[in-house]
Amino acid sequence: MRHQLIVSIIYSICICACTTKKYENTDLEEASNKTVDTRILEMNELFINSILNENLEDRLKYYSDEILCMPEFQLSMRGTEMIKTYYSEIFKREEVELLEKEVFEIIPMGKTLVEMGTFKKHYKMADSNEMIKLNGKYCNVWEIQPDEKLMLKAECWGYFHPVEKPESQVVDLKEALTEILPDVNNPIAFELAALNALMEKGVQTHDAALRSAFFTQDGMFLPFADSIKTGFTEINEHLIEYTSNNVSIDSIHVYNQGFEAFDDYVIEYPKFYVAWSLQEAKGISHGKGIRIWKRQADCTLKLYREIGLHNLN
Repeated sequence: MRHQLIVSIIYSICICACTTKKYENTDLEEASNKTVDTRILEMNELFINSILNENLEDRLKYYSDEILCMPEFQLSMRGTEMIKTYYSEIFKREEVELLEKEVFEIIPMGKTLVEMGTFKKHYKMADSNEMIKLNGKYCNVWEIQPDEKLMLKAECWGYFHPVEKPESQVVDLKEALTEILPDVNNPIAFELAALNALMEKGVQTHDAALRSAFFTQDGMFLPFADSIKTGFTEINEHLIEYTSNNVSIDSIHVYNQGFEAFDDYVIEYPKFYVAWSLQEAKGISHGKGIRIWKRQADCTLKLYREIGLHNLN
């Protein structure tokens, strides 16, 4: 199979063009002499090569033991064993011919880094000659190790558009994910629970103003099957349009499966479950994502970045 590798990493300060060179293990060993940007660039190349060459082991050794993996449509996975099963099945289904990534932001939080970007993926299903082209967004959460190497703590990705046959991207893992629910006696957990309860009200009452008020002026929202919304005005316009429908929200639960607190930020791994109805039609929507909350001058938390993903019912 012939593969084409195109990787371009765009940073907020400069643009770094990367080559199609495949990195050996020794290239990542001298991490302490490299900038954060360079290390993320190398990890992206290594991870892309692992997909193109169907070499899962090169990828898994940079996953933390409790990594949280959240692909669009797939139920959340925690730990390398579930992820190994998932990728092993996906490798049998897909023949990837092109994978391209662009990083548009890296947010440092002490020894944690949040990487956000976009990607393009072209592939054929193993039983078809039709080329499938996907465009999407992703978010990675990295931890800097004592030796300065990077380990992936969480990853998620979704698409800018509807996807035909989404079931082809879902792997039945048989075993359900055991959720790690936060202790609400923790002050941050309690704060997030209160914010999520208010968010439930905003969704159920179609209150676009309330939902927009969660975001910072320089916030960014990456919604399901849609383009990136940047800045408060654009987010507000999106939510006004999104909530102007006749769908009845019969019940809703917004919660999280974990979070990490830092001096100025909180990384939350949210989940949602919505039962809805429209005239005679009824349905269930559920999903997950990653939120970056930013502590404000008045000590409140506001949404700085959010990427939302849906599961396949």
